[in-house]
Amino acid sequence: MEITRPHFSSFSRKSFKEFAFLKNSKHYLSKSFSFPDALGHIGDFEIHSKNLKNYKKLSKLLQDSKFGKGKSTKLDKEIRDSKEILAKHIKLTPEFSKEIQIQVDEMALRLNHPKQVECHLSKMVIYEEGGHFNAHIDTNHKPNMIFTLSVEIFVNEENEGGILKINNRFEVPSSTKEDELILALFYHDVLHEVTELTEGTRICLIFDVIDLENVAQIQIKEYEKEFKKGIQAFKKIGVKKFGVLADHLYIGQNKENLIFKGNDALFCLLTKEFCKAMEVVEVCWDENGRIFRKEILPILQFSDSFNTLYNEIKEEDTDYDENIAEKEDEEESKGDGKKKKSENFDIINDLSKLINYDSENQSRAIADNFLLGDVVFLKTRCKEKQLFKGGNDDLWLGNEGFFGEIWENLALIVELDYDLIKK
Repeated sequence: MEITRPHFSSFSRKSFKEFAFLKNSKHYLSKSFSFPDALGHIGDFEIHSKNLKNYKKLSKLLQDSKFGKGKSTKLDKEIRDSKEILAKHIKLTPEFSKEIQIQVDEMALRLNHPKQVECHLSKMVIYEEGGHFNAHIDTNHKPNMIFTLSVEIFVNEENEGGILKINNRFEVPSSTKEDELILALFYHDVLHEVTELTEGTRICLIFDVIDLENVAQIQIKEYEKEFKKGIQAFKKIGVKKFGVLADHLYIGQNKENLIFKGNDALFCLLTKEFCKAMEVVEVCWDENGRIFRKEILPILQFSDSFNTLYNEIKEEDTDYDENIAEKEDEEESKGDGKKKKSENFDIINDLSKLINYDSENQSRAIADNFLLGDVVFLKTRCKEKQLFKGGNDDLWLGNEGFFGEIWENLALIVELDYDLIKK
């Protein structure tokens, strides 16, 4: 089947200098800083690098760490082997809490998140010899959770292994001296792991960092001028819709109510004043990198055999009667394959909704509203993925399971209203 596209497809995924910042986002940062005082208390136990060698005094509060797999929360030391103390048992000092917030505010801006954030302690995690956590992303414990913050506290100099590794390549340096804290801030959807600790002890405070939905205006003003120049350039060539491939994964019940992160949030804020409408769309790609609504994916998978398959099955199943389902079940148990034919009919019946016919009911083409050919997609750091929602069944999650979807292949599409643009 020939899939045709309007002329704006030639602009898609091109670099426009006015939108260059969309290609420069970072997803994680680390830094070290010195904090000589106690970080807080767990009952009478002082949280300080000089005292953490005695952490086993807290054994009554230690519990095995769990992880999420879909909606389930599991305990499996082959996947995650660590202990933890929940935040309800920990009281941080006001001085340390204030310093952590200052550090995170600065790091969040460097990671291009345009809104104010707030740190909430989640737990203390302790890795002993043999401890590890395989590659995973973190569950968002609150609807507006944006980042995870890991604060490693120095325990001893003998540690080997137990490295926080992000995106399969970046290794966060470990603390090497007393009073030194190592901060790692990363978007919670970033893949990360803790490698096996072969010697020593690793102790970290873990924070959930949430979006307060208050715009940090200085971040917006940095890009507004160039962004508006880009919109004026679009106006000259008649672009009415443009968009970006989302820079992040999202976890949630409804893709219409997601709290956007980083460049995605920045894009939404910059387009707000001249946006007639914004749509959050699930997308997929063909082998040439062309972007379509995800409903097209079955047709792309059928490829050249689609016409033949469509004609054969539709002709065979025109008189299909749902009342014979019980009989088909019996025949299926005998291995005659008729049940499989009825399932194919359901697939093709759904696909037929995507197809337009000519006046003689012969030529077929994909319905225009599924092609996204009238949308200019800006070049971003997002990599094209041909398959929709691939591999999520094998994805491990930090802490616990979740309800909802992992929205992996999203596009943010804006319909422009040039009358709203301020001169």
